[in-house]
Amino acid sequence: MKGQWKSRVVLLPVLVALVCIAAFALGEVTSVVRNPGQTVPSKKGREVRQSLAGVRGRLLLRVVVRETNVAYHVVTAYKTSKVSKYWIPP
Repeated sequence: MKGQWKSRVVLLPVLVALVCIAAFALGEVTSVVRNPGQTVPSKKGREVRQSLAGVRGRLLLRVVVRETNVAYHVVTAYKTSKVSKYWIPP
């Protein structure tokens, strides 16, 4: 079912706490998982789903996801100012 839209986005409780501390909303993470600006491959069969965020797109919200048949499992999520390092121009 790779590439199909899944209704479930699973975040571990410890990740929920970290996301709240990191000053971005769980809704932002879910939004990036479901509708990323870009998807790039990662190690261990994971994907990094990322979108520009912040004022004038100066930050990048990156969400590492492990996809299963029924859900997206969020491994970690973070914002970075290193947009030029991670964002792949079209």
